[in-house]
This record gives sequence, structure tokens and C-alpha cells, in this order.
Amino acid sequence: MIIHNKNVFTEIKDCSTLNELYDSREQLNDAIVVLVHGNGMTDEISAEAAEWLMKVPFAVVFAAEKISGFSYEFLSLFDVRLSSEKYPASAAKADERYRVLCGDTAYFALCSGGCADAPNFVTVIDGEENFSDEASIWTEKICGGKTSAQLKVLVNCLTAVRRSGIDAVLSAESEGFYELMAQKTEDKSDE
Repeated sequence: MIIHNKNVFTEIKDCSTLNELYDSREQLNDAIVVLVHGNGMTDEISAEAAEWLMKVPFAVVFAAEKISGFSYEFLSLFDVRLSSEKYPASAAKADERYRVLCGDTAYFALCSGGCADAPNFVTVIDGEENFSDEASIWTEKICGGKTSAQLKVLVNCLTAVRRSGIDAVLSAESEGFYELMAQKTEDKSDE
């Protein structure tokens, strides 16, 4: 497994299992956003690794060119899923986790059974580069233009949902707003 710290995110390549990622967790202590390139990964899930992934303080992006080969249980452990294809609705589950990850509209569309693909479950990316490069470019674009402190505030809102449900977001957003305003005030006083 290769861990590469970039300016705004940590990139993981050649990871074969979730357990391998879990075993390397100490190397991810300072991460804010982690991009896991999942081509070639198995979707075996150990309870210990799954529990850890649901509690990590950073956002976790999973990228696999052919995502339909992974189980919903595996993919729903990640905050964001990137692929060159949509995920089939027949493989997804209309559970509370799907509702948190994809929103109410997507959840109710999946519940109705009238869609071929799971709405909002996968962000489909395509471009001129190979898929792995496109996933890195997408992640860098999403994280770019923000300081580490700003990115941490945004990620705290995302991870609050994962850990405590949708209601926790309001508290995290409020705290984050005041934290960003304090940073802005400190920046102005340094000038």
C-alpha cells in the first residue's frame, strides 16, 4: 500500500483490503481528506475496520472505475464514492445510511423502486486522463482553495453526520461558522 500526502488530501494506492487500510491507520492521524483508489481491492469487511472507518475524523473518498463490483455494505462505509459508472439501484439498500449519504430525495426515489441507478450514491467522473488521475484531480478540486483550517471545519460537518446523524450537522455547522469567523478576525488582526 502506498500513502502519499498531497497538499490538501492524502492519497492511498495499491490497497488490497479494508483491513490493510485499518492496519495503517496510525499513518493517517493528520489527514483531513483521504482518497482511497479501490481498483483491485476486495470488499471484505471486518467489524473492527468498519467501526474504525465510521469513526475516523477525516473524510474518506473511495474511487473505483468499475464500482458495481463492490457491495453496498462496503461502499456505504465511505463518505464519497467516485466511479466511471453509476451504481445499480438493485444493489443499494434504502436504509438510514443511504438517506444520510444521498439525501431525502434520493432515498425516496430508491424506495419507490422506479430508478435503474441508485440516485446520488456515486459521483460519476470522466475526462481526458485515466480514471485514477481523474479521481485525484476531482479530489484536489473539491479540497483546493481552502486552508487546512477551513477544510477541517467542512469535514467536521460531514463526519458529524456519519457519527451522529443529520441533527448533529446543525451543531457542527454552527460551531464551524464561529470557528471560521474567529480565524478571519485573527487573520485581519495580523495584517
